[in-house]
Amino acid sequence: MLSRFRSRRSRFSWTLGVAAAGVTALMLSMPSVLPDIRLAANTDDPIGSLDLVHEVPGGIRVGGWALDPNAGTGAIDVHTYIGGTLLGAMNAGRSRPDIGAAYPQYGPNHGFDGQLPWGTSGTQTVCVYGINVGAGSGNPSVGCKTINFSHVPTGSFDLVQQGPTTIRVAGWALDPDTARAIPVHVYIDGKLIGGLSAGQSRSDIGQLYPEYGAGHGFDGAVSYPGSGFHTVCVFAINDGYLGNTENPQLGCRTVGVDQKYVALGDSFSSGEGAPAIVGGGTQYLSGTDQTDNRCHRSAAAYGPIVATALSVTRFQFHACSGALVQDFYRSFGSNHPASRGIPANGAEIEQLAWLTTDTKLVTLSIGGNNASFADVMDYCVKRLVLERTCQSVWAGAVDSEINNLSIGTGRATDNLPDLYASIRQKAPAAEVLVLGYPRFFPANPPQLCSTTTGLPASPAPATFQFARSDMIWINSEIAKLDGVIAQAATKAGFRYVDTFGAFSGHEICSGNQMWMNRLVINVPGGRTQESFHPNRDGQAAFARLVRAAV
Repeated sequence: MLSRFRSRRSRFSWTLGVAAAGVTALMLSMPSVLPDIRLAANTDDPIGSLDLVHEVPGGIRVGGWALDPNAGTGAIDVHTYIGGTLLGAMNAGRSRPDIGAAYPQYGPNHGFDGQLPWGTSGTQTVCVYGINVGAGSGNPSVGCKTINFSHVPTGSFDLVQQGPTTIRVAGWALDPDTARAIPVHVYIDGKLIGGLSAGQSRSDIGQLYPEYGAGHGFDGAVSYPGSGFHTVCVFAINDGYLGNTENPQLGCRTVGVDQKYVALGDSFSSGEGAPAIVGGGTQYLSGTDQTDNRCHRSAAAYGPIVATALSVTRFQFHACSGALVQDFYRSFGSNHPASRGIPANGAEIEQLAWLTTDTKLVTLSIGGNNASFADVMDYCVKRLVLERTCQSVWAGAVDSEINNLSIGTGRATDNLPDLYASIRQKAPAAEVLVLGYPRFFPANPPQLCSTTTGLPASPAPATFQFARSDMIWINSEIAKLDGVIAQAATKAGFRYVDTFGAFSGHEICSGNQMWMNRLVINVPGGRTQESFHPNRDGQAAFARLVRAAV
């Protein structure tokens, strides 16, 4: 599943970290190593440390330690102030073995940990002072921390799922002003559908927020909204403490109720280069990675990810590596002569055949193979320094093919306007999302970029590199093709999904973790289809863009 839980950043004031998807974690542990504080021979003032400060129902919790050398093993008091106002006092007499180990002459009983009432909102400075016993110059601060008091609920909308007659929603919510369960309201397409109580046990929440307990989960069903793609939003309902009535949105998710989703297109949609991890290994879907069919459809491609995230029950996945525009009209094998080195994929019928009048969502990417991008990369990746540049060899042909893709004749089967018209005719009720292609290299590429890593010292391909000028040219041709796709898709009434910058910071030779494969070698001197295709991270980036567009 996409696992993109819409969690809000907690408005609590403690130190935050993420422990799991959709859950904001509370870091409360005392320091494992005591601060290096040593008493001078003439020190009479208290010493100590303020280790934790965080909000609890109706107040604040403070914890730490303090001792006065003049009190020996005896406990002293500490006073807590907020913004110069005395909040309360407590005795620093709790057992702290770490303090006893650091200061054996004073013993371990110098810890404090308690709750004090506080009800004002906003950012406040909390300071704790050790109260002097006997000689000394005053009551020194043992520490100050800044805290943002919030009276607004927080939580996470973790799950929406289509059932036979209802929609299931799940997550958690709590109000910092109370340990009681609060209600959540569920809206579908902007209309209040029903409410649930966030009172179910969630042990993970209980561990993260011990003062609030575990009873803050919600998992229940609301009425069926009818077929279609619907936006489901969940709001946490404020308990109204101090007159605060803000009911924050915990998140919104789209669900496809009784919808048919068809994912078509070429290798960038099939998941070529991003085989799913199954049983500790990587593989493509059954029947799509064999001699007579190398469509290389992957469960890690954006189509299956989106289908799962939308809870679509009728999903058809027929994108195929190597696909041309022509493959939408005729069976795959009839469009791909063996001389091109592309498997016949004999079982692949025309892609338009999968579209019907009840299709509600279509996604696709197409055009890159018509523009000879595979042939371009094949030349560029093997080009030696003294050979002609990629641009000088291929610019004329690629520009001509991109231009041909843009021209609709009303009868041709090799251009985008006619293809999009055919899709609309076959699926008149569908929302159609057309993806462009991502930039392969950084916008400002390095002077040289190795075509691959991990190759043997010989043969020579281990030394092949892309030149800066070729990387710039390849990026520009992708942008040019994307422009043609966007214009034709928009004119057809389809939604164009701009992926050109989708891998920004993660392109080939970007210096960061790459979301696209470089040259992939599986036998010495050989090249596999997976080269220069999005990996699993790249497909996940596509999925995020498609989900946002649905």
